[in-house]
Order: sequence, then C-alpha cells, then structure tokens
Amino acid sequence: MSADIPFQPRPAEFKTTMDGLGGLVRVPLEGGLHEGRELFIDEPDVPTEIFTTPRRDPFEWWPATLRDAMEETAVGGDPDAPPIRYVLRVADDTREPTFVAEPEAG
Repeated sequence: MSADIPFQPRPAEFKTTMDGLGGLVRVPLEGGLHEGRELFIDEPDVPTEIFTTPRRDPFEWWPATLRDAMEETAVGGDPDAPPIRYVLRVADDTREPTFVAEPEAG
C-alpha cells in the first residue's frame, strides 16, 4: 500500500464481484482525493452513489440518501469544500464494482 493511502483494515472474508448472492463486497474508490481506498459493504446495501469528505482525514462517506442531512453538518456542508461525489460502476465482464469520482454538476 502506498504511503499516500492510510492503512485500511480488511475484513477476514469478502468478495470482489457483485453476483447477486449477497455478502460483503469490496468496492474500491477510483479517482479523486480518495483514490485507492476501499469500502466493504453488504452487497444488497451497495448504493448507486456516495459522497465523501473533501479532505483525506478524517475519511467519512455517506450514501446519496443522506446528502441533505449531511449538508447540515460541518463534515458535509462547507460550501468552500463540498463533498466528493462517487458513482457506482460495475464492469459488465467481471461484475467488479468500483466507485468512480465524478465532478459535481454545479
């Protein structure tokens, strides 16, 4: 692991593909400030988009369903440092999920 990415503990068991059978799935973050981080989420609970803190530490993430609530907090509501949006992409051939950083649509 790179010195730029802090240590992230991993669960003992997880899968790397979304096969529709449930279970803990690894979803890496691609692009943006949090490139290389990994989230481990129960497959049925994997959201289609997430938002993350606009700084490396402390790292927090939340699903889009909590966006309005998080805008009322110091973590997610700073207009000078808006949260980073990541969108779920699942590769057709491998079924491997990834959250890809997307620019905000202003």
